[in-house]
Amino acid sequence: MRFIKKANIEQLRSITEQHKELELFISRSDAISLSDKTNDIKHILKKQHAVIKAVHCPSSKFKTICDYDNECSTNVMSLCEIVTCNEEREIFNQICKFADECGKEFKINVIVIIHTGCVIGCTKDNEFKCPFNSDGSCLFQQKNDLYTNGVIENDMLISFVESVKVYDNITISFENITPFKVIERKNVEFTEGKNFGYGFENVEMAEICNEILYNSKKNSNRNETDNLDYAAKNVKKQKFGTVLDFCHVLANFEILGIKQDLKEYVSRYIEKNKVLLQLIHLSNYDKEKNEHGKCFNIKNDNSLQMIKRLCMENVRSIPITLEVEDGEKMDKSIQNFNEIMLEWNKIHPLFEEYVTKETFTFFEKLYKIMSIDYDDNKNQFYDAAKEIKQYVCKRSKLDEKLFDFTINKQDEINVYAFQLQSYIYYMRYVMLALDLMDEYRDDKGRFERTISHYIFNDKYDELKFEGLGYYYNIFWKKQNMTLFHCYDGCEGGNWNLCSDGKNFDNILKRCKAHIEGTMLNFYSSSKYFGRCMMKYFNDYSNNDNVDYNICIYEKMPVNYVKTNVGIVSLQEYQERCLENSSGVEFDDFSIDFSDFLKDRDDDIASLNNLFKKTTGSEVSKEKCGSIYDGEVIFYKSWDENSSKNSQNYKKYKLTIEEFYILMSSYFEKVKVQEKSITDIVNEICEKDIELQTDSNANNSIKIITSDVKKEKIEEILNKIDFDIEKLHQPKKENENYGIINDNLEVYINDLKNSYMR
Repeated sequence: MRFIKKANIEQLRSITEQHKELELFISRSDAISLSDKTNDIKHILKKQHAVIKAVHCPSSKFKTICDYDNECSTNVMSLCEIVTCNEEREIFNQICKFADECGKEFKINVIVIIHTGCVIGCTKDNEFKCPFNSDGSCLFQQKNDLYTNGVIENDMLISFVESVKVYDNITISFENITPFKVIERKNVEFTEGKNFGYGFENVEMAEICNEILYNSKKNSNRNETDNLDYAAKNVKKQKFGTVLDFCHVLANFEILGIKQDLKEYVSRYIEKNKVLLQLIHLSNYDKEKNEHGKCFNIKNDNSLQMIKRLCMENVRSIPITLEVEDGEKMDKSIQNFNEIMLEWNKIHPLFEEYVTKETFTFFEKLYKIMSIDYDDNKNQFYDAAKEIKQYVCKRSKLDEKLFDFTINKQDEINVYAFQLQSYIYYMRYVMLALDLMDEYRDDKGRFERTISHYIFNDKYDELKFEGLGYYYNIFWKKQNMTLFHCYDGCEGGNWNLCSDGKNFDNILKRCKAHIEGTMLNFYSSSKYFGRCMMKYFNDYSNNDNVDYNICIYEKMPVNYVKTNVGIVSLQEYQERCLENSSGVEFDDFSIDFSDFLKDRDDDIASLNNLFKKTTGSEVSKEKCGSIYDGEVIFYKSWDENSSKNSQNYKKYKLTIEEFYILMSSYFEKVKVQEKSITDIVNEICEKDIELQTDSNANNSIKIITSDVKKEKIEEILNKIDFDIEKLHQPKKENENYGIINDNLEVYINDLKNSYMR
């Protein structure tokens, strides 16, 4: 997770010497003259190679009954104030313009933060009532009144959305606030929590504004296809989002006297904000003094550890602004920022129960190397480095090793380079471990071998590490899929390895031969229904020995090897093969040969890199259709694989007439997804259909739709995920892939078996 430093304009030059990603807090005086300062701010940022990630709107014009006249308001500019008061609206527009210019200059999206507070109840004067309802009732209490016939027609909200949608480089994010609390220095009476916006209203407001934005785009000069494309881009994450302030959550818990478990309470806020979340504010709440933005006790604060675990498990890609009092004072900011950043990045305890003590110690020593001061801890440094080397040499079975360690080499350590490498390796591998935790939550025993494979023995470059992160070059994760197969007479299970051992190298060699068509040993299926049908379907209606021409398996396990120790992941199987040079026997396997990272100019480049490592040769495009087909290869046929799951496995034998109705309905459903399958099939069956059977139009066949079993057609179509199909349409992209013409009549005309009656 990335930490962002909070700063004001006066601190900008000095803070950017140390911190390169900032949240800029704008004061009211700065906001008024912001346009005059924009160029100077951009100049400082460029010179220091820094960027502004977020801009926080200033304090409110309206003071609370707890504020003295000579003090700034303890409220922050909110949506209600922006739509109520011309002065606030003008300041907000200046900030949006400034943030948009910064975003454009540095080619990033800048978050503009406003609160979801309201002007009712907690202002000194009653000049401004709630603008949304004539009776003064709050927007956040009357959300349902915003809708007329299911559409939001509130002019002020619409005007607000229209005013910000013109800025292409900003996101407006609503921050959760706290209930109003009267402090003892004021002799006033006020009901705590009378103001609104301190629950999940920030999420609801972002959703409402996104809905207004989507409707305005939809109703502009766009055709229906454009509207569908626009919806698919998920406007929710583009223009209106949320900021989750944990100090405010902790304050809510105390002020409102919540009896719920604190972890459950905080978890609800994370869950509600997760989809729209753009930024996290992290600081503590002092319940004794009712003070915000306090420092956590890093060594002994259970709430900090609880928040860290929840964030790591749910929203670890979201940046964090460290909002603490001492963090804004220059004499302590660097020390405070670095301390909490190191503590927050101490992630390996989160997966201690998933790994052996030896592996946990490896992560512990990496963290020690990257976090200690070498000059004060030389002995600890070298002891940790020695343990790391021993572990690396023990676990790595490949020639290329971390830190360039080998058993027989006397390593001279460059201290600062070693610390930097330790930091990079640590952050890469703990992020990977957190992802694997989700996959192996119910299978902790196999976590160890899998993470060891990716870190030390990834012979085929399944993962590519870049910076502090990683991406999948080959996506071979164990998962369940719906798969499709057209009968081809090949049932698999034919190893034909002669003296070769059963190991992963030899599996890949035989799969390559299968993909090329030179040795059809195995059983193929496809993730994409349309492509499978338009490329491989055959009639076989006159062949009594063939009892099906289409079969569908739902929730089929993919990317596994079945061994004598059970079903293991491909990564675990590779580790076991490295431990046993003679190979590891298997009864079955399944490998997806379509989910590879696509090169910009060559979509089979990663697949060929895999085969070059295995066999020394590539697959030609003329013989490789596995990526286009969405091909999954099994060792054995589905009949054997599915013996215990027959309820998810179904064979169909279609006549050519039924196939025509099926595929006509398929293409219509892809085109108009909101239309029901039953309506589509009925409409097509009501038509008079006559197909030409040769190019001279001398022969034709009339489809008798009354003979078509519509229930069978609908059953097949209901097993298809049309969101996936829309992305993987059958089409004649490249003759080299052997893709048959996407014209259905031409395709039927080309079927090998005659369907003339």
